[in-house]
Amino acid sequence: MPVGAREVRFVVVTSDDDYTADMVVRGLPRDSFVRLDPGRLRPGTLLNAPAPDGPCLVDNRVVPPGASVWWRKPTPARDLTGDEAWAADETTSLLEGMLRNATEAGRWMNTPAAVARVRPKPVQLELAHQVGLAVPQTLVTTDEKEASAFIAGGPTVVKPTTQRFTEFAPVFRISPGDDLTGIGGALCLLQREVTPKAADWRVTLVGDEVFACRITDAELDWRTRPRECRYSAEDLDEHTAARLRTYRRRAALNLVAFDLAEAADGTLWFLDANANPEFGFQEIATRAPITATVARWLQGDERT
Repeated sequence: MPVGAREVRFVVVTSDDDYTADMVVRGLPRDSFVRLDPGRLRPGTLLNAPAPDGPCLVDNRVVPPGASVWWRKPTPARDLTGDEAWAADETTSLLEGMLRNATEAGRWMNTPAAVARVRPKPVQLELAHQVGLAVPQTLVTTDEKEASAFIAGGPTVVKPTTQRFTEFAPVFRISPGDDLTGIGGALCLLQREVTPKAADWRVTLVGDEVFACRITDAELDWRTRPRECRYSAEDLDEHTAARLRTYRRRAALNLVAFDLAEAADGTLWFLDANANPEFGFQEIATRAPITATVARWLQGDERT
């Protein structure tokens, strides 16, 4: 071990303003972790990993083979410009490789590869269907005639699937007669609206532990008026919980949050899976011990 360096048990990779990570690291033993943002490295941060057998240093602390990594939300290169963007891209890529080599016996929540694999909405919908979840009828198209026919078939919403140029992209309704000429230049995802809707659900899985939150008083997209909604901790039925656990395992995710819509007949419809979820609001509203469970998971205590 280099002179003056000490081992750490946990590496948290995320932006400096990530309040969800702030909540979790408070539950980790003091001096046991290092936190950094490869997209915006502090001046003087020391990263070093001689290949193939040298020790991996992250901020001058040694990362041993059994260390846990929480790869969350480092500042992306797309949010920067010029040399800063290039440096962020290079550093993030190389740091991931360093940590993957160093933590051969460790635990990741979640690997960037797993997150990227399930980010595309069509992949999420197909996996949800495979594990037996109810999935609303969906059309992905650039064909104006196909889109018009789909919209005429029943209540329809447009589902933005990326947020590259906005901080928040809400779901919105589209009706027969609306102007569709713009869809010819880019694929559009149309989905049958779950209506009448009794409630929304946010279900967060940490390993196989399930934290379910039922959200009422939301009209279409509860995220547009979160303070006007009511949140309650609820027991999810075992059949749905088992399917969500299967989804998590097949997606190779150790932390994931699902958004479901409850129809008036009680059916829970799959809407979305988020591999880098914000769960602070759910914990505050329902007192579910999600942050403590994440901290416990990183320390090797996983209930299955």
